[in-house]
This record gives sequence, structure tokens and C-alpha cells, in this order.
Amino acid sequence: MGKHSVDIRWTSRYDYEQGGRLNLHEHDFFQIIYFIDGKGTFTLGEAEYVISPGVFIFINPMLKHGFIPYGNSQIKTLDLKFDISDKDILEMASGLQAYQTDESMVIKDLLEKIRFEGLNKRLFYGEMACLFLIQILYTLFRQNGEPPKQKNITQAVYKLKNEPIEAAQRLEHYIQEHYAEELSLGAISAQLCYSSNYLSQIFKMNYGCTFTNYLRRIRIERSKELISYSALSLKQIAESVGFKTIYHFSRVFKETEGINPGKWKLRELEGIRKDVHFN
Repeated sequence: MGKHSVDIRWTSRYDYEQGGRLNLHEHDFFQIIYFIDGKGTFTLGEAEYVISPGVFIFINPMLKHGFIPYGNSQIKTLDLKFDISDKDILEMASGLQAYQTDESMVIKDLLEKIRFEGLNKRLFYGEMACLFLIQILYTLFRQNGEPPKQKNITQAVYKLKNEPIEAAQRLEHYIQEHYAEELSLGAISAQLCYSSNYLSQIFKMNYGCTFTNYLRRIRIERSKELISYSALSLKQIAESVGFKTIYHFSRVFKETEGINPGKWKLRELEGIRKDVHFN
């Protein structure tokens, strides 16, 4: 077993053919199937669940499972198969809800990181992947084990009075919602009723980067999602995330990722339907 009480067997990013299904089967290990695109019905034991983008199924060993798409819907998934050796983790994992949603995209991000480690196999890739898996498990344990908490009103009022933090958060939220538009710190500052110099300083103090660098980072991360999960051309992707030209997009992408978007796309395509084994 792995050094961290978990052992990853296999991971994959898989695009099924249009109308393609996963026939009912079972196995002696845990599995997470994360649905990136497509809609359908997932069968797990005696239960049935509606699947859609952002849904994932946590599958315990020896449970029959499979899915059927709606019509010609194309199912796209991230898939992870693993074992658990630690008895406490095993007990908690066995009690997790099967049907889960990933509104914050945290689980998807961690599954992608595991796949990246397996594809590139850099030094300690197995150990890093196991740490990401443990993070997934404890995130699920926390989400499934804690009842919703009522907001602490006193604490909320205190946070609102802490103006530097609030100002930085308001700028961050604005960027997140409007990153595809033509943005300038001066125009946003006026809209949020702060001076641009003040907002620039507060944002850098809280987030460790400038407004411009953060905006670029958001645009590039969004473009990577579109390259991986959409059929848009690179030119269309560049425009949809806020770049005026594909040349500017390519330059910023290479500065950020180390390779141009065309090569990044080829690398992603090569990883689809490629079984990545860890042992």
C-alpha cells in the first residue's frame, strides 16, 4: 500500500463516444467518477442518480455501477481508482454519500492534479498524487460530517468593518465575474468607490500580486478549462476570456504556462483516453 494509507491504481480523463455508456460492473477498490460534461442516469447498487456536469459519484468496493446517457449526450469524465489501507480512513470513506456535487470545483482541481502527476511522472509523483487524494478524502469527510453552521453575526459585522480586506475581496469578486470584459483598475475603482492607488495597494497586500497579474491568471485558468473541455478554437477561446487578439493570448499563455496554447492543447488531447497507471 502507499506510504500515506492510500494507494492510487489508475486515473484517466475519458471522453465517451456520443451515446456511449458504462456497462454495469463491480470491482474490489474505491472509485471516483467525476462528470465534466453530458447528462444521464447513474446506477449504483439499487440506487439511481441523475448525472450532469459538476456531479461525481463516490463508489465503494463491490457495488455494481454504470451509467446511461440521455439520448446522444456525450459523457466526459475524470476517473480515479484507489485503495485505502488505514482503518479509520477506510471506515469514514465507507460511510460517504455516493452522490456528490462540486460547486467550488475543488475536487475537480485535485483530480486534475493527480492526473497531471501521473502523466508527467516527475520525482515523487506517486507521493504527491497520494497527498492530493488524501486532500480529496478529508474534504469530503468535512463536507459530509459537518452540519450547516449558522453565520456568526458578530464575526460578520467585524469582517465588514475591516475595510482593507473587504476592498480587496470586492475587487477579486469583480474580476471573477467580469474577467472576459475589457477591465481597467481605474474604472473598477470608481465603480467600487475607492481610489485606484488605495485599491491597488490593498489588493497586492492581501493577494500577493497586482491587479493585472491576477486578471491574467484568471483568464489563463479559464482558457485552460475551455481548451480541455470545449470544442472552441483557440481564437474563440482567446476572445471569450478577454484577450483582444490570439497573439496577445498566446504570448501571455506561454509566459504563464511555459508553452504556447497550441502545444498545451495537443498535450491535453494526448492525455484523453490514456490510462495512467500508478503501480
